[in-house]
Amino acid sequence: MKQQIVPIIEVAKILYHKKINEQVIKNKKILDKFFQIELSLPQIILFNSRKDMDRYWGWKTQSWMVGWAKPGAIYMLHPSCYLSESSHTDFKRYWKVLLHEHSHLYINTLTNGFAPRWLNEGLASYLANQIHKVPDETAALRVLDKLDFNDKDVYKIGYFWIELLFKKFGKNKLLQLLKELKPTLRQTKFESVFYKVYKIRFSKKNLTSLYEKYNL
Repeated sequence: MKQQIVPIIEVAKILYHKKINEQVIKNKKILDKFFQIELSLPQIILFNSRKDMDRYWGWKTQSWMVGWAKPGAIYMLHPSCYLSESSHTDFKRYWKVLLHEHSHLYINTLTNGFAPRWLNEGLASYLANQIHKVPDETAALRVLDKLDFNDKDVYKIGYFWIELLFKKFGKNKLLQLLKELKPTLRQTKFESVFYKVYKIRFSKKNLTSLYEKYNL
């Protein structure tokens, strides 16, 4: 059987490539099974410095930002500079970030890129086992707001609601929610899709009730 090889762009030194290749193939199997779809292996594009990342975006990136995903590709800081070029202090989390970004490719495929940011980041964090502390009620209810790209709280807010929905209603409902999101769907229509799947209004009153029951 021919070995699968992940295409890796050599923006950085040829280090860790074998480990990345093995991890991405492993992640693909996990994600194919969870999402019940099969995607091709993504291209991996590595940057060997924060400056390279800033040059790509055209502005100064946040120190915690170490990766992102676009159709068919994952962009990451190279493992060799993960600690020195970011605010992260635990190298083991690098591999969780890789799975997190890989998850986005599946989420965006199912939703055509129309998942609210809390849903997208929350599910990716949940699948990558990037556990976050339970936010207080005020923070949790910010799920009703349009969270900014640079708002780091979106990860803990999203993780909380994904974990709640997953444990209370199960995986199939969550996958149904993703599949119900359409390219023509406006952000303001998310509430109707949420109600169709969960039979719960996506409102402050109902989310407060869910939050309080979760924390009993």
